[in-house]
Amino acid sequence: MIEETTPPQHQHRDEMADGWGSFFMEKAKINIFEKSLEKLRFVTKL
Repeated sequence: MIEETTPPQHQHRDEMADGWGSFFMEKAKINIFEKSLEKLRFVTKL
């Protein structure tokens, strides 16, 4: 990681990181939601 970058590049990289961060957060939420649904189905089967 080289921190000696011009402000525009640095800003762009931060925006990219934020975008990926929110993307993975959404995916994680969906995964958790699906897993809880599977647990509910499993419990209702019992």
